[in-house]
Amino acid sequence: MRAVANPSGFPALCDTVTVKLADSFSPYSIAHSVKNTIGTNGVGTFTFPGSVQGTNYYIVLKHRNTLETWSAAPVLFNAPSTSYDFTNLASKSYGSNEVSLGDGNFAIWSGDVNQDGLINMTDLTSLESSLLSYLLGYYSQDLNGDNLVESADMSLIENNLPFSLILLKP
Repeated sequence: MRAVANPSGFPALCDTVTVKLADSFSPYSIAHSVKNTIGTNGVGTFTFPGSVQGTNYYIVLKHRNTLETWSAAPVLFNAPSTSYDFTNLASKSYGSNEVSLGDGNFAIWSGDVNQDGLINMTDLTSLESSLLSYLLGYYSQDLNGDNLVESADMSLIENNLPFSLILLKP
């Protein structure tokens, strides 16, 4: 499964992503959850139990500072290895809720610093406060994945803020 962690392209570092499998019927309960690392190429492998084979699930991506993103439709896990690429079409995510990178690829929205399902002024305020602290390392305010909370992160959140993005689920 390929997962892109930020809208400026592939992550600058390996990062963790949680992939959940949600039932294909209401109330869309989470059946399985696996946390693993994605590489700098944006690719990650997430291993689920064999019991998922033959079942349809929504694929749910969760990352430290992005909007939770669901697959557009349930995916049939019909083989020991099933792939799903969120990056080649915006329509692969529920509600086409991805940002175009301008090169034919798409990424999940970055900027949900506090993980409340919205990119809003609360996230912006958290990032502004962090800029004054000169944070270096693995922080949710580091939107571009370069291990430094800086003005480049601010531009990402400012670009995404006007859309009043809301978490889309089936």
